[in-house]
Amino acid sequence: MLNGLRGIAIIGVIFWHLYGDSLYFMDLQKGKIPLFHLLPLNAFQGVALFFLLSAFVLYLPYVLGTRKMEGLSDVFDFYRRRGKRLLPLYFIGVLFSMIYIHPVQNLWDFVRDIFLMGTATFTFQESSFLSSYNFLLWTLSLEIWFSLALPFIILAIRKIRIRDVILLMVLIAFISRSIGIVLIQEHFAFMFGGAVTPAMDHLLCRLDDFAVGLLLAHLYVHRSSFSKNTRWLFCAIALILAAFALRTYSKGGYFPLLLLPFSNTILNAGFLFLIGYLLACRNIITRLASSWPLQMLGLMCYSLYIWHGMAIVPLQARQDLPHLLRYLFLLISFSWLTYRYIEHGHVDDYRKLLPQKEENAPIK
Repeated sequence: MLNGLRGIAIIGVIFWHLYGDSLYFMDLQKGKIPLFHLLPLNAFQGVALFFLLSAFVLYLPYVLGTRKMEGLSDVFDFYRRRGKRLLPLYFIGVLFSMIYIHPVQNLWDFVRDIFLMGTATFTFQESSFLSSYNFLLWTLSLEIWFSLALPFIILAIRKIRIRDVILLMVLIAFISRSIGIVLIQEHFAFMFGGAVTPAMDHLLCRLDDFAVGLLLAHLYVHRSSFSKNTRWLFCAIALILAAFALRTYSKGGYFPLLLLPFSNTILNAGFLFLIGYLLACRNIITRLASSWPLQMLGLMCYSLYIWHGMAIVPLQARQDLPHLLRYLFLLISFSWLTYRYIEHGHVDDYRKLLPQKEENAPIK
C-alpha cells in the first residue's frame, strides 16, 4: 500500500511539472483560482509525501528492533546502506545532465559545481537551490542531509521522549518557514510561481515532513494508536483540502501570505491521519492504493523523479497528445532501465523488483 502511495505521489509531481504551473499562472491572469483547481495546483505536494514515507521506512526497523543504533559502527552501517541506495543514481543523473542537458562552460564552473553537487550543498545558497543541472535535485539534497542527521535524531529520541523531539522538529520547521516568508513576501509575486522557494523549502523548513514520518513509524508499532473509524478518513481529507486551499489562495493573494507557513503543518497532520487510517484497515481504498500499476510506479519513483524533469524540454511533452505519449513511454522505459540496473543491479531475478501479490512490509 505504501508503494501505491508513492505511485500516486510521483503521478502528482510529474503532472505538476507538465501542467500545474501553467494552470497557476493562467488562474492568476484571470484574477481568480477556481475551487476545482485545488487538487491539480497542489499536485507537487507529493514531495511532502515522499519525505514523510521516507522517514517512516527508515525509522521503522529501529522502532521494531530489527536494526539497532547504539554506536558509531551502527551509524556507519546506516550511512553505508543509505549511500548505496541514494548516491549511484543521484551521481549518474548529475553527470548525465552536465554532459547532455546543461554542459559546463569552463573549468572553474566545473570544479565548483562538482563540489556543490557532489556534496549536496548546492541547496545551501539561493542561486543554486534549483540546480540548473536538474531543478528537481533539491529534494535529493534534503533527503541526503536528513539521512546524515537521522542517526543522531534516533539517539536523541532514546535520550528524551519522542514527543519532545517531534515537537521540536515541527517547531523549527514552522519558525524557519515563517522567517522565510517574512524575508521574501515583498517580492514573492515575482518569484517562480508556484511551488518551491529556497526561503520556504530548505532542510529546516521541511523538517516537519520528516518528523511526521518518524511519528507515524512510532505509532504504527502501536497499532492501537490508529483507527479504522471513517471519521479518521474524513478528518484527513478535510485537513489536506484545507492545507491545499491555504497554500493556493495565500499565493493567489486571497489570504494573507503570512498564513502560508501553516499550510505544511496542516498538510502533514492530514497525511498522518490518512496513512494511519489506511494502515489500520483493508477496504476498497487500500486495495486501489495497492493496485499493480500504482505499486510499480511507486517502486520506480526514484528513477522517475530523477529523469522526468530533464526530459520535459527536449521531448516537448506539453505540446500535444502524441508528444505526451512519447514522453511518458521514453520516461518509463528509461526509468525502468535505471531502476533495474542502477538502483537494483545486485538483484539477479528482475521479478523480485515487481510488485508482489501481498505487500507485507514497506519497500526500503
